[in-house]
Amino acid sequence: MKLLKNQQGAVLVIAIVMLLILSIIGIYAMGSSIIEVKISGQKRFYDEAFNDADGGVQFVRANNQFGTMAPGSADIAYSAPSGTDFNFAAALSYLGNSPPPVGTGTGRRAGFRAHYHQIRSTGYDASVAVANSSVTLEAEGYRIGF
Repeated sequence: MKLLKNQQGAVLVIAIVMLLILSIIGIYAMGSSIIEVKISGQKRFYDEAFNDADGGVQFVRANNQFGTMAPGSADIAYSAPSGTDFNFAAALSYLGNSPPPVGTGTGRRAGFRAHYHQIRSTGYDASVAVANSSVTLEAEGYRIGF
């Protein structure tokens, strides 16, 4: 009974235990936030690489007259113009020709041909790789002609 009545120092022990518990919770929260920062940073690098790859597809579409490639011709390579923030390498390939697909309104009897092309563009996160993030996009389409 005498032990229960003499409680000097009990507050100190309770405070140390509470401080230990709060420290453990703080360390866990800090570790969790570090992981979340790394994830969001990698997402940013991936988004930059994706946007650059998409910019490469748009660049090829804007700077090439489709239909000028002949069957068996070599791929046409493109790279990002100097002085821009884009980082991509793109290639235009000729995949062949065939009658246009049904529903294009050209009609098989007219003698038109559908010339199939493929654009393959790889975007990078930076001109000097920061996180080695890269994204490759492929776009295919056709041009109707003779």
